[in-house]
Amino acid sequence: GLQPNAIVPACVPGWELTFSLGGIPYLEPAFAAVRPAPPSSSVQVHGVCLELDREGWLRLLQTEGVLDPATATAFRLRSAPLDEILVAAQSPKTEQLDGRTRGYRLEKVAVEPYSRAGSGSSIHQAYVLTDVHGSPGQQPAVEWMPPSERYWRLLRNGARRHRLHDDFRSFLWSLPRFSPSPLAAGALLAGAPLMLAAFAQRASNRGASSETRSARQRSWPELRGPLALSRGRVVVGSEVPEPVWSRFCSTPRQTLLQELGEKLGEDMPFVRP
Repeated sequence: GLQPNAIVPACVPGWELTFSLGGIPYLEPAFAAVRPAPPSSSVQVHGVCLELDREGWLRLLQTEGVLDPATATAFRLRSAPLDEILVAAQSPKTEQLDGRTRGYRLEKVAVEPYSRAGSGSSIHQAYVLTDVHGSPGQQPAVEWMPPSERYWRLLRNGARRHRLHDDFRSFLWSLPRFSPSPLAAGALLAGAPLMLAAFAQRASNRGASSETRSARQRSWPELRGPLALSRGRVVVGSEVPEPVWSRFCSTPRQTLLQELGEKLGEDMPFVRP
C-alpha cells in the first residue's frame, strides 16, 4: 500500500465531490471524483492531502488507472523525474468507452490545510483526481450516480478517522447510496447478455435529438422476470440543512434525488436509513 510521508486534512474551494465515474449497475454503480463547481457557487470539497515520493505517486496513479501498467513501468525503468510523471498524469485520456472518455486524470488545485485555516499564507498547491470528460481547467460533463454502500462507507469512515469538518461529514451522511441485493452478483452474471445488449442500445442512442433522449432517461438496463431480484435499492441518506448541503454540492438535494429517480427508473425503491 501507499506509505505517505505526511497526511494533512484540507479543503479545496471551488471544487465539489461527485460520483461520475461509472461502475457496474446494480452492484458497484459509481466511483468518486472531484470537479470544478460553478463559478457563482461557494462550494468546496474536503479531504486529505498525501505527501508521496516518486514511487508512491507511480503506485497511486497506476492503482487508480491514471497510468497504465506499461507506462508506469517505462517511467520506473528510465527513472523518469516526478515532474514528468505528474505532467503525463494531467493529460486527458484518449481511450473511449460507450462513446465517452472515462477515467481519472490529475488536476493541480489550491488547497487550504486545516492546520492553518483562516491564514492568508495557508494556500498550498496539490493535485486532485478528476474525471476526464473535459479539457484541463474546464468543468467536465457529469452524470452523477449513487455510490455503493460499501464504497460510501469507505468515504464516511475515512472522513471520521481523519477528523474532517463536521459539516462535511454530515454532508457525506446525507448522500444517496446504492444498497445492492444479496443476489445481485449471480443474477447479473446470468443476465450479462441482456445487459450488454442494453448498453449497446444506449450507445447507439447518443446521437439522438434532445426530445428523443428525454424519452430515454433511464441509465441502467431494466431488470425483468427473475433478474428483478437483483435490483437492490437506493438509501437516500439522512436529511441535512440546506445551507450545509449547498456548501458542498451545487445541485439542490431534492433535484439530485429527482434526477436519480429518472435515471434509475420508477421501479427502483428509494428508502430512508
